[in-house]
Amino acid sequence: MAVVDVKAGTQLAQQLKEVHKQTKSAEESLNLIKEQKSRLEKISDGVQSLKLVSSLINKNIQLATRIQSDSDRLSRSKFLKDNELRTIKHNYINILAVLSENLDFVNKITQSGFFNADDGTRITLLEKQKEKLNDQKALFNVLSTQYDQAIEYREFQEKWGGKWDF
Repeated sequence: MAVVDVKAGTQLAQQLKEVHKQTKSAEESLNLIKEQKSRLEKISDGVQSLKLVSSLINKNIQLATRIQSDSDRLSRSKFLKDNELRTIKHNYINILAVLSENLDFVNKITQSGFFNADDGTRITLLEKQKEKLNDQKALFNVLSTQYDQAIEYREFQEKWGGKWDF
């Protein structure tokens, strides 16, 4: 016949009960931590999205300002003909139109519920808008350099008595 220690059995049962309570408490803590992690990730994505939006807006403004000052500078040049100035302004207006569309799209992206997109998707879309902005900036730089080179060439020709009319 086996000898059973009732007191030990009771203590074991109490210990198992305590372990069960602690396990349940640990599971609740884990679930709470997972929930907080998810919230922090959403906040982090939101902050990243806001930084990207702010950066895009500032870069659009900077490029528009550069276009305006370059256009003013080029219009004062005696080495550019009227039809060339019209072409320059047309090219710059096209770039400004793309910038405006870019900002309109950024505005739509940042509105709550945009295509039911989450912040990660919005960030991806904002990154694409940033690429478009960089393309327009590169185009402006190329055009501006070409116009400056044409002016320099004509200044050189005038200085050395050459004719600058093509």
